Amino acid sequence: MSLKRDGFEIKGYEELMIEIENLGQKANKASRQALRESAQIVQKELTKNTPKGSYLSKEHAKHNVVISNVKTNKSTGDKYITVGYPKDIKWRIHFIEFGTIRQPPKLFMTRTINNTKDAVREEIAKHLKGALDL
Repeated sequence: MSLKRDGFEIKGYEELMIEIENLGQKANKASRQALRESAQIVQKELTKNTPKGSYLSKEHAKHNVVISNVKTNKSTGDKYITVGYPKDIKWRIHFIEFGTIRQPPKLFMTRTINNTKDAVREEIAKHLKGALDL
C-alpha cells in the first residue's frame, strides 16, 4: 500500500510501522528478561556479601535476599527491579551498612553494587543486542 503526500509517494508505510512496533515489543520483552537475569547476579553477590548476625532469635538477612517483579517508574517510564530484603528485615540493614556508635560500617551493599556494576551492564547489553539482532 502507498501513501501520497505533497507530491511524494511512500510505499510500504504500514509494513514499516508494523516492523517498528514488533521491534519495540521484542526490545521490551528482552529488557524485562535482562532485568530479571541481572537481578539474579546482584542477588547472588549480595547474599555472599551480607554479614550473618550472631543472634539466634531473628532471621538472618543473609538468607533472605529477595528480588521484586519488574516495576515501572511512573514519572520517567523506566523499568527496574529491586534486590534487597523483606520488610521485617530491611529496617535494620542501614545499621549494618552505615554503622552505629558501637559498630563500624560494613558497606556490604556498596561493595555489592561496585562488584556487580559491570556484569549487570554486560548482561543487559547481551539481551538487548540479541533482541535487536545486532
